[in-house]
Amino acid sequence: MRTGRCCVWLAAAGLLAAAGLPAGCAAFEPHSVIVTTANANSSIQLNAGDTLLVQLEGNSGTGYTWERIEPLAGALQSLGEPQFAPDKNLPGAPGRFTLRYAAVPGSAQLELVYHRVWEADTPPVATFSLAVVVK
Repeated sequence: MRTGRCCVWLAAAGLLAAAGLPAGCAAFEPHSVIVTTANANSSIQLNAGDTLLVQLEGNSGTGYTWERIEPLAGALQSLGEPQFAPDKNLPGAPGRFTLRYAAVPGSAQLELVYHRVWEADTPPVATFSLAVVVK
């Protein structure tokens, strides 16, 4: 009988702890913040732990890609290579590139160019600039 009471008490304590966990975690939950060409040449403030998603139009089938032109320093850490998602499931279809960055305390100037990597002497087709401050 005593064992049964102990198990009931432990189960109740576990449920109470689990019920309080989401509320406690929600205050510290990082957010994904999406910026697009509409945010070009502007600034943004993020919280440490947030993920910055830069979504820019393009067409990987033409050989063009979005690329950072300077090493990142400060508030952003790259989370891999740009990902491309076509608008339609057709070969050569235009779509959207997504570049992902983790936000860490500090500030950074994100500078991107849309170009063909092998055409070093050709000016980029488009540019994107964003000032980032992370608290």
